[in-house]
Amino acid sequence: MKRKTVISGFVAFAIIIASQLLWKVWAQRLAFYPFGGAMHWLFRETITMICVQVEVILQVFKPVNFLLIGNRFYFPGGESVLIASGCTGIKQIFHFVCLILSSLSGSVRKKIIWIIGGITILMNFNILRISVLCVIRQFIPIYWDYFHSTIFRFAYYVIILLLWILWEESRLLSGSSLKNKKNDYC
Repeated sequence: MKRKTVISGFVAFAIIIASQLLWKVWAQRLAFYPFGGAMHWLFRETITMICVQVEVILQVFKPVNFLLIGNRFYFPGGESVLIASGCTGIKQIFHFVCLILSSLSGSVRKKIIWIIGGITILMNFNILRISVLCVIRQFIPIYWDYFHSTIFRFAYYVIILLLWILWEESRLLSGSSLKNKKNDYC
């Protein structure tokens, strides 16, 4: 079983790399062909949804003063945060979906349920991430680049990794090979 887990880890790493390369080629060289119009619509609608949800979260924090115009949050002192297509989390969701769909075991039904749950978690994290970045932009703008480019980018992939680990563990624990073994763990 340990060998399967190691192989599964290497396969997952290869899938993440392959999905990253596929995304880059599809987005940059092929302009999402043949789904360019649909992807443009998806990005636009996702940006709108994110802006609305971040606006609601920021309104809860009374000390945060902002003005939302289009897809840009403006703050006192001239600071602003633009919500662009790269902020939607769609690429990260693509990586997550590729990981789950490429899993060799698990029924299609379980995969679909796990994908829906994972997308929900990733989208909620993204909205929280953007909300926190807006607060950082207003109150400590000197740290905005660090949190935007380093901390939250890394955190996004940690969450994808954790979701994949939970997927793998749930499949292992529900498998018949573990049901029949006692004291299998140290």
